[in-house]
Amino acid sequence: MDSLPGSSSRQEPNQVQADDNEAARRNEEEAVAENQGAPVQPAPEGGNNDDDEASIDSLDDYDDEDDDEDEEAPIPAVIQSHSPDGPERMALTEQERTWALAIKQACLDDPDLDPRNDFFYAQLALVDHGNVASAVERAQQMQYFRQEYGLVEENAEMAARTCREFVKMLPKFWLNFSYNSRDGNYVLAVDCTHFYVRKIKESQGTINTWMRATYLMCQAECPDLKAIRQGVIILAETDGFDWKTNFGLEVFKKFWVELCAVYPYKHSQIKNFHTGVLYNLLLSMTRRFVPKEIHERFQMGCLCELGRLDALYLNPTVEAANEKLLAFTDHTLRRRYANEAAFTL
Repeated sequence: MDSLPGSSSRQEPNQVQADDNEAARRNEEEAVAENQGAPVQPAPEGGNNDDDEASIDSLDDYDDEDDDEDEEAPIPAVIQSHSPDGPERMALTEQERTWALAIKQACLDDPDLDPRNDFFYAQLALVDHGNVASAVERAQQMQYFRQEYGLVEENAEMAARTCREFVKMLPKFWLNFSYNSRDGNYVLAVDCTHFYVRKIKESQGTINTWMRATYLMCQAECPDLKAIRQGVIILAETDGFDWKTNFGLEVFKKFWVELCAVYPYKHSQIKNFHTGVLYNLLLSMTRRFVPKEIHERFQMGCLCELGRLDALYLNPTVEAANEKLLAFTDHTLRRRYANEAAFTL
């Protein structure tokens, strides 16, 4: 496999079914009316082949003892296009504040670390808790990443340009970004069959656009402290995943080692839809570099009653769906930047 320009040699860093049938019926009617929703209910753990698929009727944690029969369930209309706001979303417990202050002091005592805002130190505390050494290491790795990809002077205008450039490069990869008001998570839906490895590896510029946009999406998924505490949900469509165009272990490793395993956020769930043998193989190979606590969040063989996720999200057109996604991303990033400026420990 060709090597990636600018590859880093750094080491890798260390729920809810409807209460009754009436509620489910209402959810289904709302989903059809609003053409929005969150596919739900993952496969039982270990269901990594095509015959082990389970239905999706919840965005909550799954039960290994559920029935093995495949049933497609209604998709609750819980995704909304606006992002919640309020001072309670920026509140810390006394314990969390103590952790954040200790992390802040340790970072300020490190001569190689640039000072950051208090929001960032609180974000580290919500992920690493009282493990100050881990938080400092994460801060070091994030500083390296931001320097390498030109993200030190981050602002809303730069972020909007970068995200639009990435969507233009891979227009059907990011399907939807929205807020799940029922469970309190931000949800990103992607289509892995429209992630073209050769396009990403085309030049250092395309690699930079991909990594910068992915970092900015991580930022958008964490606009306030409550969002960080709740964790993000990832929905990944894999039907049609192709060896020649979509498979790239080196690219996948770069994505996880340099950013997703380092960025201070939590994965509530990572649901992979319509998985086949090739995609299952790829994810099994990632155990070598994806942290165990993240890998355990991978759920395979998920189903959507409407078929592929793009049928749910890319409406009425791809262009309209992209504009909606970009507008919501810009909205949440601006909320984050405002919170960064106002928050103090």
